[in-house]
Amino acid sequence: MLKLIRRPFMQAVETPCIFLNEGLISMDYEIDIAHQTIIGEKTTSEVFSLLAKKELLKVDEIGHLYHIKVKEDIYKNSDSNIRYVEELSILHHNLVVYTNSTGQITDVVNRRAIKEEWETISPKLYSKYKKDPNTIKYVTNVQQMLSDKDHFLEYIRNHSLIKALFPDIYHLEVGKQLVKTSNVREPGTGIEMPIFMIGTPTLDEKRSTIEILQIGKLDKERFDGQPLTRTLRKIYEIPHLPVEIDLNVFETCELDTSFKMLEKTRCQEIQIGPEYLHRHVIKTSLRKTEL
Repeated sequence: MLKLIRRPFMQAVETPCIFLNEGLISMDYEIDIAHQTIIGEKTTSEVFSLLAKKELLKVDEIGHLYHIKVKEDIYKNSDSNIRYVEELSILHHNLVVYTNSTGQITDVVNRRAIKEEWETISPKLYSKYKKDPNTIKYVTNVQQMLSDKDHFLEYIRNHSLIKALFPDIYHLEVGKQLVKTSNVREPGTGIEMPIFMIGTPTLDEKRSTIEILQIGKLDKERFDGQPLTRTLRKIYEIPHLPVEIDLNVFETCELDTSFKMLEKTRCQEIQIGPEYLHRHVIKTSLRKTEL
C-alpha cells in the first residue's frame, strides 16, 4: 500500500530532524569519484565521471523504493593492469533498491536480474582474460557474491555510487551537534576502520538551504592497526610499514528546505607513515536543469 507523506515548505524549515524527501520525483546527479593510492614511489589513480538518475518510485510499509540508473559513465585510470572495470558496471548501473527511513539500503530488489545479466557475459570474460589469473579470480568472486544476497547487499551499500546519492545525514537535527561512530573500509584489504564523526546542520535562511559539515577521525581506542599493517606489508612488500595510522574524513552536504540534496562532497584520506597514502573523493551535484 502506498503511503505518501507531504510536508509544506515552511514546515520543512521548522522541522528539526532531517528526513528523506518523500515526493515521487526523479533527479539527475553529476558524480565525480576519484581514487589515488601512493605506495612508496609508485602512484596509481582512477577517476569515474557519472550521470545518474535517482528516482523515488514509492514509499510503503517496507521503506523507500528507488530506481538508480547510470546514464553516462566515463572511466580513466593510470594502471593498465586494471582491465575489467567496464564489465563490473553491470553490477550497479541499473539498480532497484529499498532503503529504510535513514537512507540505508536494505534490499537490492533486482539482484536476480543483475545475476542473470552477469551470467550472460561471464563466459566471454573467462575467455577474454584467460591469461590473467587475477582477473579470472575476480570474475569468479563476483559470481559467488551475486549468489549471496547479504554479500551483494553489503557490496552495494559500500559502493561509491550509493555513497554519492545517499548521504548519511537523515538522522541529524538542524542546529544540533551530533557525535557518532561509523566505519570505513581500507580499499586494499577490505578491513573496516571505526571513525569518530562530529556534524552540525545549519539553516541558511537567506539562501533557503541547509548546510551540513561532518568531520571524522580514526577512533584509535576501538581499532587495532596491527592486522591492517601486517596485511598491507604482505600485499605491497613494505616490510617496515609502521603501525601508526591516520584516517581523516571531511564531508559537506547542501540541501534545500524540502531536504532534497543539491550538492555533496566527501574526502577521505588514510595514511600509514610516508610509504602508504590513499585518497578517496566523491563529489555529487544536482544537474543544473533539475534546480
